[in-house]
Amino acid sequence: MHNKALLIITSCFMFSLVIFLVIEKPNSPREVSFAPLFQILGKFVQTADATFSRILAAGEWDEAEFGDELKKRFDKQYEVTLESIYLNDLVSELSQNSRKDFEYTVYVDYYMAPNAYAMAGGVIVVADELLDLLENEAQIASILAHEIAHIELDHCLNAVKFELAEREYNLDTPGFFSGLYDLLIGISFSKTQEDESDAFAYSLITTRTDYWPEALSDGFQLFIEAYGEAGDRLVLEEFFQSHPDMEYRRDKYLAKAEFLKGTGEKYIGASNLNERIPMTDQAFDDEWEVY
Repeated sequence: MHNKALLIITSCFMFSLVIFLVIEKPNSPREVSFAPLFQILGKFVQTADATFSRILAAGEWDEAEFGDELKKRFDKQYEVTLESIYLNDLVSELSQNSRKDFEYTVYVDYYMAPNAYAMAGGVIVVADELLDLLENEAQIASILAHEIAHIELDHCLNAVKFELAEREYNLDTPGFFSGLYDLLIGISFSKTQEDESDAFAYSLITTRTDYWPEALSDGFQLFIEAYGEAGDRLVLEEFFQSHPDMEYRRDKYLAKAEFLKGTGEKYIGASNLNERIPMTDQAFDDEWEVY
């Protein structure tokens, strides 16, 4: 059984490699990046994960109710602050076309390293240090759009449902090959989810807002400057990251933004981020720039 699973994984990997070599041409100064390949591999896994989630846990779990319970606990844990009010105003605007039947709520963590994460039921947690790292509202809106994507695309929902199904049906089988399979699949799945959320965020920012089109790419660049570039690391080392390569993501969305040059004025919002006032409440004249 394990040998069959490994054979399937190997076959998918080789098929993905052919696709990568024929189609994918990353716009990056680095000579080799296997990020697109790992994301393609993850799509096979995502299909299986989502299918198992629907079959094994369908109808037994309500995302909105789960979110309500989470929010009750988080309301006690996190205080309402100027930062949380500001971010909730931004998320409210960004999620106006949500297909979910619940409202999003953002909590600010003042002890977490610069990061953000989403949970099923519409909960988003943002580190206060992330607001210090980023330079303008367009960038923080892009990060929030990325976290919204994880919820809208059911990444969080399927993760919880599959975990429940795994416990109920005792699918967590021990053994070396099973552990190796879970490791490789988990990493590829994560990369795929991040890639999809990037695409969702970029589309949301560039088609439904007036924010600066390069905001997502600029945010990736700030993370690179804060934590260092990949340099000449081994390609396989790149695979064992849970997220796609940050430089690849930066270059990918910078290249996409190039096609929007000449489309008019776009909003940056450095003053909005500094003063914690959303653009919808006050758009500063000097924050508009011709793109």
